[in-house]
Amino acid sequence: MENSRGLTTRGGAALAKRAILDYVSDLQKRGSYAPRRVREQRLYRYAIGGFVTGVIGIVGLILTVVGVIGATLPILALLVAAACAFMARRVVAG
Repeated sequence: MENSRGLTTRGGAALAKRAILDYVSDLQKRGSYAPRRVREQRLYRYAIGGFVTGVIGIVGLILTVVGVIGATLPILALLVAAACAFMARRVVAG
């Protein structure tokens, strides 16, 4: 049944409601959601990894200045420490 505006009544309203419910029930769960415990563990791992590689990098740079080892390992360790700091910041931010 259509009224003067061309809109359906009763039967059409029920059909429209059903279409909306079908659409809403098909929503997906948040894809990037991680529980708090998982985020805490991830942050802890990044913090420990960044700290250890940072210490290795600094000690390596000191040994490089003294002339005991080359500069490749300390530079790589400092890059890994920087990557860990960046990833830890992303965990905290979002």
